[in-house]
Amino acid sequence: MLAIVQARMSSTRLPGKVIKEIVGKPMLQWTLERLENSKMLKKVVVATSSDARDDVVEDFCRAKNVNFHRGPLENVAQRFAEVVTLEKSDSFVRVSGDSPLIDPALIDQAVSLFRSTTVDLVTNKMPRTFPKGQSVEILNSRHFLKFCGSSTKKEDQEHVTKVFYKNPENHRIVSFTSGMDTGHIQMSVDTLEDFEMVDKLIKMSHEHPEGWKKLLSLKAKL
Repeated sequence: MLAIVQARMSSTRLPGKVIKEIVGKPMLQWTLERLENSKMLKKVVVATSSDARDDVVEDFCRAKNVNFHRGPLENVAQRFAEVVTLEKSDSFVRVSGDSPLIDPALIDQAVSLFRSTTVDLVTNKMPRTFPKGQSVEILNSRHFLKFCGSSTKKEDQEHVTKVFYKNPENHRIVSFTSGMDTGHIQMSVDTLEDFEMVDKLIKMSHEHPEGWKKLLSLKAKL
């Protein structure tokens, strides 16, 4: 299974966050290391933009021998489509680079679910019952390529999968939930406050973060 990690330097709330260091390592590196612990992923590609500000992301990927692709800055859906086409992958996992605490067990759970049935999208975001930053989406590549360019709205192009959630009747979607009401809890990095929270959680985990439930219990102590 292919994983595509979207990452760019031009975040509006916290510019440069993807390479901002957490306990001595860029945040993007923490995300990638979490993915390395997945048993189901065979390849990971960082999808960044061709904007000059993202040269530093390319430099990071080259230094760490990480696969990468550069595409449109604002049209992230097109960026993903280019990776899918180049990799000739029949399906892929979408991961955000601002999810340094993503639980690899959730990725494996989603991949197993995807492989057990015939669907266009497996998600744990509809409804959202897992903390933000623990979101996993797996898409059928052919179906994604058919619909990813169906909207000219900026929000649909930037958020990649929003077009599927807005018109669920047009897609075969399977969702899995946490069984808990934790969808409002923040574990991704959107602001400086989020960044500082993740930094504390990683330190509390002795630089080896465990599963999302363990992280949730640690977060309760902050």
